[in-house]
Amino acid sequence: MSLLLKLRPASGKAVLHVGAASVEWFERVGEAVRHARIDVPESDPGLFVHAAEEAWRAAEGTTRSCVLALARPLSFHALVSLPEIAKRDLGGVFQRRAQALAAGADSVYFLARDMDREQGEGGQPARTSWLLAGLRGGTRELRLLLRDRGFHVHSVVSAELAALEWGRQRAAEPDQAVLVIVIGEVAVSVALVAGAHLYYQQSIEGDLATRPSLASGLVHEIKTCAAFWRKKSRGQTVGQAVVVGLPKARVELLALTLASILPGVEVRAASEDERDPSGRHGFLEAPRASGALSPELAFWLPMRRRRVSLLAGLGSTAALALTLCLFEAGRDRLQGLRAQALEFRRATADLEQLRDRKRAAEELVEEIGRHLERGQEMAAHGVPLERALGAVLSALEGRAELEELSLRAEAGSAARLTLVGRCASDPAQLVGRLRTVLDRLQRSEVLSEISLALPEEFGETAADVASFSIEAVLRSSG
Repeated sequence: MSLLLKLRPASGKAVLHVGAASVEWFERVGEAVRHARIDVPESDPGLFVHAAEEAWRAAEGTTRSCVLALARPLSFHALVSLPEIAKRDLGGVFQRRAQALAAGADSVYFLARDMDREQGEGGQPARTSWLLAGLRGGTRELRLLLRDRGFHVHSVVSAELAALEWGRQRAAEPDQAVLVIVIGEVAVSVALVAGAHLYYQQSIEGDLATRPSLASGLVHEIKTCAAFWRKKSRGQTVGQAVVVGLPKARVELLALTLASILPGVEVRAASEDERDPSGRHGFLEAPRASGALSPELAFWLPMRRRRVSLLAGLGSTAALALTLCLFEAGRDRLQGLRAQALEFRRATADLEQLRDRKRAAEELVEEIGRHLERGQEMAAHGVPLERALGAVLSALEGRAELEELSLRAEAGSAARLTLVGRCASDPAQLVGRLRTVLDRLQRSEVLSEISLALPEEFGETAADVASFSIEAVLRSSG
């Protein structure tokens, strides 16, 4: 299934980054950065949405409008070189390549952009390089779940392609050849871009921060990329490089290595924020920008609307009305099925949580049963439970909140009542209200030996609250 290609406008909104094992919320508020990361145990839309809410709260987010940046394996891209083939056959070729890139996915959504056309040599046919980018089918469910939780996703992008575009824009001359090095958490990539074209890209799997041995592979890829560009441009060298995902101090060290490979190269860091010791902020900020190498990866759901509008000019009014009715009915049915599917996933997303709820419910039933048995036992001895509870609730009404109430049988036909309540912690208000509560309890004919335990500490303002406890004896009414 192909994607509708749209260029995104520059966005000042937040970024929700979803990777294979983590979710991050990134937001700039003035000069301040709000950033939080939540790890997830497995790749699941329900877990991703739960982690997104936790990251938003941890970062103290100010908005839920965001750009959704997806990393592997949720998104994918590659440079695809194809011989001259008919346009009608391109869709099938891209579909098969996209399925191969998203191995194991039930469905994929993709787009392809023409990058470079190479004339054949020695009678060889011309070849065209395409940028093939896409999303796994589960992304649709993720976006719907995010919408249900109040997140407003303005656009969906590939985190890696966004980093490439961001690096290109940070170069002194973005339309000229730029070596862009992206240091990610699961891979390191080396790319050669110029303007709206991606000419070369190779990735090395692994985290450079935890596997320093990847540095030798990175140097090798940089040399290979430089050699590729000299051959393609007939002797020109790469004069500028941008590094995304490393802090400025480490980029300066990497610049020494690049200078030995590309003499005279100008090296820049995508983020020069001194408050970003890891360089991660530069990577997370990239999806906020727009550019030719970072298109919006958004499938257009109501594709049939255009076909309906076309029929309006060709068919009669009656045919159009019938078509619209069928379309609306089908859309309503689809929405109903989607809602049922989402509800089912929410109900079964966390089996362990359902088991915990079941155990808690069973324990609650047992506890209620014990209270009922105790109440029946006390009622058999003539302990006036209903009158006592009515007296307690009447005494507390409008003066304090009831937190806990317990009964304990004593010798003979008596029971001890203990209640815990909450009241304003300001001493003046607390004493006045509790004096009224005690007066009302003492007027009750079924309560005696009433005692009050005040809190050990009082609050500093009238808005503070404090807990207190009251004990009383319930005696038989007979």
